[in-house]
Amino acid sequence: MFDARYSKQRAIGLGFGLGVTALVAGLFFAALHFPAMTGPGTEAAGDAELPVAESGGTLEAAFSDQPTLDYIAKLRRTFPSAAAELETSVRRAVRREAGNVELGLIVLQAGTGDITSSIERLARADVSYLDALLDLTESQLASLRRSGAPYCMGNDLMMFAGLSEQQLYRAIFDRVGHGAGLYEYALGVNGILLDAIHEARSDPDLHRPLDYSDQQALQTLGIALMTKPEIVKLLTTEGKTRSEMDAVLAGTDFCALASGILAQIGTLPEGTKGRLWAEALRQIESGRWRYTLYRYTGY
Repeated sequence: MFDARYSKQRAIGLGFGLGVTALVAGLFFAALHFPAMTGPGTEAAGDAELPVAESGGTLEAAFSDQPTLDYIAKLRRTFPSAAAELETSVRRAVRREAGNVELGLIVLQAGTGDITSSIERLARADVSYLDALLDLTESQLASLRRSGAPYCMGNDLMMFAGLSEQQLYRAIFDRVGHGAGLYEYALGVNGILLDAIHEARSDPDLHRPLDYSDQQALQTLGIALMTKPEIVKLLTTEGKTRSEMDAVLAGTDFCALASGILAQIGTLPEGTKGRLWAEALRQIESGRWRYTLYRYTGY
């Protein structure tokens, strides 16, 4: 017998489940395109078999901090040709006395094209790499909240939305340049992705499609999140005046909200998380994610 209450609850769960998929995918691409300054790259055939560049070169002379050196080592191991290109770019930048901001951007851009062209491999990575991304992001959100930097509160984000394109780029540069607040986080995310690609080459994990048990887990997650006071408050602003909506947005701590959502995603069964990760990446690779999200949520 058809149960309208169950049908509605199931639709909410599935819809929010796909929303969670979009969130996971969003984490992935936010890291790769922050800032989005390079065009898409392609993984060179046999790149993993190219000789690894020797250490102690220009890169080690230009950077002494451990996070940057760790990232360079991972890039050399996974995409040696991208590391060689980075060496050339940094050498040229140092010769013209480029500042920390530009050097940081050059490092962050290195390998992003190769990573984005390796979505298929990432979809076959072990779920432990998703756990690492979630943990790193939760830690960064907690750090941002403690710092009082203008990132978390809605009124801060609304201020960024009001900047011109040039002002926005300047603001991004100041926050992701070498030594800036989000630089190490972006390096950490890309480093995790490089590790995932490297392992998936030799030991792929073939995640099955999302199944009924996953739908049930996502329904439970969706209902739990949809009843969070902060989310309820945001959802109920729809249809109100612009000033009322702005007031709600301005008073929302999005770092705390995102941290809570990520923590709950982290409680999903490991198998579900692995299949969710793989499904998110498959949707991105196929270009169907917008249609799928619309199909299940109506947005």
